[in-house]
Amino acid sequence: MVKKRKRKRQPARETGPTEPFLARLRLRELLDDRGWTLQGLSDRTAEVGERLSVTQLSNMARDEKGFSREGLETLAKAFGISVPQLFEASWQMVPVFGVVEDDGFVRPLGNGSSPTTRIRAPAVYGDILALSVIGDPLYPRYLDGDVILCAKSPVRAHECIGKECVIQLENGQTMVRWVHKGSTPDKYVLTLHNQPPLIDATIILARPIIKL
Repeated sequence: MVKKRKRKRQPARETGPTEPFLARLRLRELLDDRGWTLQGLSDRTAEVGERLSVTQLSNMARDEKGFSREGLETLAKAFGISVPQLFEASWQMVPVFGVVEDDGFVRPLGNGSSPTTRIRAPAVYGDILALSVIGDPLYPRYLDGDVILCAKSPVRAHECIGKECVIQLENGQTMVRWVHKGSTPDKYVLTLHNQPPLIDATIILARPIIKL
């Protein structure tokens, strides 16, 4: 008999927001508040100092590149604020409507309509909901204690193709899965890295997961 190896418990993730994360959120907020495009912001940086290209700004917004000190100073001048104010992102309290347990299935909290547990999340994401991960059903993508954010308003199932979503099936089960095309336009293949795929499933409700 082969003994099942125990997975080594990973250290808890840092839960506090990092400065690059806050700066990225603040950049999105400031662009929305002023109604500026990345091109408009790039033109503005050229007026106050060294131009930051659209590509540089896009990388900053996606957190693919770190914010240099010079870049932060230029952004602050372009927006007419101080550098410390670039880290003052707005927050909201988001309802936690369920927990992710074994095999990526979601167990609703409370009566499912009026969640009482709430967590702090970036306001720039708009109306969203949260799931709490318990244990390691989604390891290594999510760890015990992680929070998953998803859109509050459902979208059409075909809009989730190629995306990770919180979905509800015909039988009422809710789960976290990646969505792929099925054999017909109204059928989908649902995958999770450590589970066999669900073939030709019918999705009743789908909420895209927000990448932080």
